[in-house]
Amino acid sequence: MAIELDNESSISSVYLIAIQVNNQAHPSGLELEQIKANEVINLSDQIDQQLTLQEAHKKIEPSSKRYMLKITHSKPIERVALTYKYVGKTQTQVIILD
Repeated sequence: MAIELDNESSISSVYLIAIQVNNQAHPSGLELEQIKANEVINLSDQIDQQLTLQEAHKKIEPSSKRYMLKITHSKPIERVALTYKYVGKTQTQVIILD
């Protein structure tokens, strides 16, 4: 599954804190790519949840507006919960797939 992420702010970064699928499970694989002027820049290879959150604490820069988050899981994905920090506030966005 792939989700396009847009950072509409030009002054603040978005920090991914947690990504969960279905009933709060960790996905089996994640990739984060930056999309710049018809060029895709791979920001991570297939990495696990711990590396994403502890090592990289990937930030979505204000100068770059578009990102692609690729999520893989051992079971069909029905629901994705993205928890992120933006302008000092922690928020969760849930995406439900039909």
